[in-house]
Amino acid sequence: MIFSKTNLSILLIIVFHIVGFLGLTLTETRPFFLGLVPAHIILMAGILFVNFSKIPKENIFAVAIVIVTGYIIEVIGVHTGVIFGKYFYGYTLGFKVLSVPLVIGLNWFIVVFSVGGYLRSLLKSSKVLRTILGAFILVGLDYFIEPVAVKLGYWAWDGNIIPFQNYVGWFFVSLAMMAFYNYYNFKKTNPVYKTLFIAQLLFFIALNLTIK
Repeated sequence: MIFSKTNLSILLIIVFHIVGFLGLTLTETRPFFLGLVPAHIILMAGILFVNFSKIPKENIFAVAIVIVTGYIIEVIGVHTGVIFGKYFYGYTLGFKVLSVPLVIGLNWFIVVFSVGGYLRSLLKSSKVLRTILGAFILVGLDYFIEPVAVKLGYWAWDGNIIPFQNYVGWFFVSLAMMAFYNYYNFKKTNPVYKTLFIAQLLFFIALNLTIK
């Protein structure tokens, strides 16, 4: 069906990333689109969640664990600087509790599940390889996110320098998240993983090339 849930979801992912890219690239529209960033994250998380083939309690638990764990890690990171380095969140990502935007947990859900699901479709037999490779891919994704995030006020680093510690911290946090994704038993089938992962990657690469 042309208007199936999957096709509509994939279309929304592509359209919203293209429109978001154009809106953030043009200085005239950037303030308006920056205000939509939290809504964009919530929408992508919602699209990802509703496209599970089944949503039993195991799936709800898996999603909740990643969201809550990601949020707690960010709270610890912001207040101590021991995980990623010294940084603080701006106002672009919306309402904050304990100095961390609430949507940041949803963002961890999006990146972990989209990368984990995409690798599962490519490497069905090796959970260990998927876990390690997934951690490296998430670090690579963060490499493209960081400069854009700083320029657009998502967060800022002490001394305006992105520390190498950030990528080390991302690797080990991502490794733990990917291990949970791969080894916890829940219904992982989801037809939008690949589209969402590629859309995010191209979105931030393109912004790196265009935003000054």
